Amino acid sequence: MSSNQKVVKFRKRKSLNIGIVVFLVIFIYIIINIYIYLTKDHISIYEVHEGTTAQDNRITGLILRKEKVITSDAAGYISYFQKEGARISKNSSVYAVDESKQIVDVILSGDVPITLTKKNNAEIKYEILTFQKKYSESDFSEVYDFKEEADNLVLDLLNTTMLDHGQTIQEDTGLDYSYQMYKSKESGVISYYIDNYETVTEDTISADLFQQDNYNRTSLRTTTMLPPNSPIYKIITSDQWSIL
Repeated sequence: MSSNQKVVKFRKRKSLNIGIVVFLVIFIYIIINIYIYLTKDHISIYEVHEGTTAQDNRITGLILRKEKVITSDAAGYISYFQKEGARISKNSSVYAVDESKQIVDVILSGDVPITLTKKNNAEIKYEILTFQKKYSESDFSEVYDFKEEADNLVLDLLNTTMLDHGQTIQEDTGLDYSYQMYKSKESGVISYYIDNYETVTEDTISADLFQQDNYNRTSLRTTTMLPPNSPIYKIITSDQWSIL
């Protein structure tokens, strides 16, 4: 070996440690997520279970509103064109007065079929289901309410049948069928009940008015003949109500 040969040492190139790089990336990712979590708004999650309230509070109140009772101008049998709770405009046809009950007797005898529409069937089913849900042995008033609603449905069917077939019955039988139409003089919501609270104002309120035992609601719809000046319907003329 020649004495002139020299050994040259090269520095070893440092290689990149992949493990350290992966660790740094994961560490930075965790730091960023922690920062985002601490600075953003948090949403609270609650689990709700279906159930009943521990106490059911029932409070008796009195509604003050502008009401007007409309009376009949003539004696006769009343046929209504509007349903309970209907909102009507001025000059809308509300009811008719028939001086003779002959046409009504023909309809009630069964000689004229009373047709039930899909809407009639739906209304009857709705009232029955509502009564079933609300009925309670401790509150028998629901039975009377259901009876009133059922009577109103029957009267609606009777009125509709008389208006649709009255003229035909007169032509076929020669019976007298003369009725006079009456229209509303103002707009409002129709009601066929009175309770003697129609004239109550803030100045005439007393403690006795809040006693349910003293409250008596009367239905105005009937198939009997009414004398002149009989209450026919009530109209609520304002949307502004006060509850006391």
